[in-house]
Amino acid sequence: MNAIFGCLVSLGGSLLLIQNLWAHNYSWLWVPVLLMSAGVFMQLRHRPDDEPVSVTIGDRCPTCRGAGTVYSAEWNDWRKTGPVRRIRDLCPACQGATVL
Repeated sequence: MNAIFGCLVSLGGSLLLIQNLWAHNYSWLWVPVLLMSAGVFMQLRHRPDDEPVSVTIGDRCPTCRGAGTVYSAEWNDWRKTGPVRRIRDLCPACQGATVL
């Protein structure tokens, strides 16, 4: 989410910078530059949500990657029609023991 919002803030800042340069309004150039800098900082700060920050590679289960659950066979079966009752099951390798 930070990356998407950062892109939008940077885009808005660059459009505001172009508008200020076009209108010869040089006294407010710091606002779009600040917006563009904040947007770039937000893009660089972005971390994926599904990777725990404090977990090292050796501590994670290779099957579930530390989540403790995996998608159920019912969820993965694309031929099944009708409602899906269970989306997640405990990881068969660690039985949810590696959840942080």
